[in-house]
Amino acid sequence: MRPGNSRLRLPLSQRKTRPLPRHILRHPVLLYALPPRSVIRPVSDVYLCAVIVVAPVFFAAAIYTVLSLLINATGRHYAPLRPKLILWLFISTDVIATFVQIAGAALIGVAESNRRDPTTPNNILLAGLVFQAVTFLVFIVLFAAFAVRARRVLFKGVDRAFYTAFGGAVLLMYVRVCFRLAETAEGLYGHLNTHEVFFGCLEFAPVVVAVWLLGIWHPGRCVPRGLVGDGRDVEGY
Repeated sequence: MRPGNSRLRLPLSQRKTRPLPRHILRHPVLLYALPPRSVIRPVSDVYLCAVIVVAPVFFAAAIYTVLSLLINATGRHYAPLRPKLILWLFISTDVIATFVQIAGAALIGVAESNRRDPTTPNNILLAGLVFQAVTFLVFIVLFAAFAVRARRVLFKGVDRAFYTAFGGAVLLMYVRVCFRLAETAEGLYGHLNTHEVFFGCLEFAPVVVAVWLLGIWHPGRCVPRGLVGDGRDVEGY
């Protein structure tokens, strides 16, 4: 496959660069859509890796917040954990996982620049992704437990369509995490890491679709505040 083919990610030494249009630099979502190892490199590779790692973290925090609001709107006694504890527990674990991944991504950039073996930095990045995948799976289990326990009153205060959109967004974000885990486990120049079609379908697309789902069924419109599904009064957090 030729170096100019956008389906193949090339080592740093083989990549060509060209200026990036200013309108893309002004919009973080468009910048996120750029693969970190594409032939277009508007900024440093370390910065692009940081964008790929950090950008979806804020959306994940929004997902944790939405579940806390859903629990308060339905009844706190249906949740396995208190809404405030769920919110801060998973935000804290995401912050830890993100710092580990940023450290690994930065060390990979340094290793490549110095022409050193990037295996150890890649393992650091992999550790952060494993931790993130496990904690997000725990979050999904908590969400499912809440939905099962509150199934009789789940749709009294919140529309079924919103739960469908929210559940879809949660699963899409988990697909993205699992893809990054598999990609990193293969190594820096593995099959998933060197073919852009996988990045487009399993990294970029899930995040964009998840954002659109919660943009169309916006929590600010769909999740009432202070409403309790079964009529029992529950204090906020």
